[in-house]
Amino acid sequence: MNRLPRLLSLLLSSFLLLTAAAGAEDRLAALEATAAAMGRLQPGLENFRATVVTDRIASGIRTMTASMPPDMPRPEAPTVVKYWRRGVPGGIILAEGPQTSPYVQKIVEHFAAGLATDSEDLLLPPGRAAQRRQLAAGAEVKSTETTVADSLLQRIDIAFPEPTDVGTAFYGNGLRLPRTGVSRLAFDIDARTRTVREVTVHAAGGLQLTAEVRYREAGGSFMPERVRVTSPDGRIDDLLEITFTEVSGYLVPATILQVVQRPDLQDRLEVSFRDYRINQPLPPAVEARLSAPAATKPQP
Repeated sequence: MNRLPRLLSLLLSSFLLLTAAAGAEDRLAALEATAAAMGRLQPGLENFRATVVTDRIASGIRTMTASMPPDMPRPEAPTVVKYWRRGVPGGIILAEGPQTSPYVQKIVEHFAAGLATDSEDLLLPPGRAAQRRQLAAGAEVKSTETTVADSLLQRIDIAFPEPTDVGTAFYGNGLRLPRTGVSRLAFDIDARTRTVREVTVHAAGGLQLTAEVRYREAGGSFMPERVRVTSPDGRIDDLLEITFTEVSGYLVPATILQVVQRPDLQDRLEVSFRDYRINQPLPPAVEARLSAPAATKPQP
């Protein structure tokens, strides 16, 4: 007899959890429809390999070896290669060549951690839907609509009951937006194009950042090509610009410009990509790394 109330309590708790999860899924429907549209960018493009060209690697080697004796040989700048496969946020960037040491590989990994190279990884990264639902389950989610310049915008406002770590559930490492201590997120979605026009993040210490996104249309798809991240007081003003080129019928990054303007950091990084190989078999070791959870880039 004493087991019945406990069993009923467990059943009620399970029901409430399932109801919360279902409710979160329904309230995030506009977000997930947008994520699905971004995941369908350029169907047929399954993978690529490209050589990464930047002076940042050589500069990093010079900085890290500055204290070495003058007569000691310095490592040469390696060939740096970007591997991308559909569904793997960020892909991976590796140093290649017979003389590549673990020391140089670490420099390349540090460089890659702060580099935005994939349109699909910037906002609503693929494979993160379950994390988004879990985070939204305990939050207050509101959806409103407004018309701006003949465009219907859907606003999804997510307010957390306490500062929350969102990780890369809602945006990738390519955008310098807060991932810890987040109290509120607001997404403005273009209902026609299924694109995120703007996302605002409120975080610990009263920090508020807004990312405004511009897109390039390609065969009915919309690819982010310019993102500006600003604070209301103007102290933060970051810029990400991606210039595309066509290879084998697909648009892929030709150059990337990242500018960081913050009180504690000012940086300008330019990267170009060449020698693309589209939809060709990737090396087994690369396939293994892309299939592993560690393929996700660490936070810069």
